[in-house]
Amino acid sequence: MRTLLALLLFASTGHAQDKAQATKIETFLASKGKAFVRGYTVTGKIHTSSKMIIISAIEYWNLNSTNKVKGISVEFEGAASPATLVDLDEVDELIRGINFLDKTEKSITALENFEATYRTKGGLEITAFNIPNGTIRCMVSTGRIGGAAIIEKWQLAALITAFGSAKDILEAVK
Repeated sequence: MRTLLALLLFASTGHAQDKAQATKIETFLASKGKAFVRGYTVTGKIHTSSKMIIISAIEYWNLNSTNKVKGISVEFEGAASPATLVDLDEVDELIRGINFLDKTEKSITALENFEATYRTKGGLEITAFNIPNGTIRCMVSTGRIGGAAIIEKWQLAALITAFGSAKDILEAVK
């Protein structure tokens, strides 16, 4: 229980976001004095006991040029904090990371407890951990206040599907 509370506290303090690098999307959007267009398609909604995680394929472009940036947004329905952004070129590695987490078992360490985490440049964190009864759960965190939720390990497959669908959609769009 202490581990779970520590994980939620860590995720909700924004500490993870402090260490995150700017994504290409965030760098693109940091330009001042320009109008942007955001296109998006929701590719997945994962229901948790407390929140809904919404995953969308996104693209932004500046009205003064043809330059576009593409990626994925991860947000919690009703959260006041902004979505966490994942660049398109990070998606394959993210999916590999989630697959690794999906395969984690208690035997990963000889010690009593474990936590295994995958983190993106923009601060999205997915952590697999065990609780005292041996069950493995996962936490999805955007690294922002209010941006964390516990999911069951079997729900990692829905994350993989949503991220994969977003990638396919973005690669099909010119």
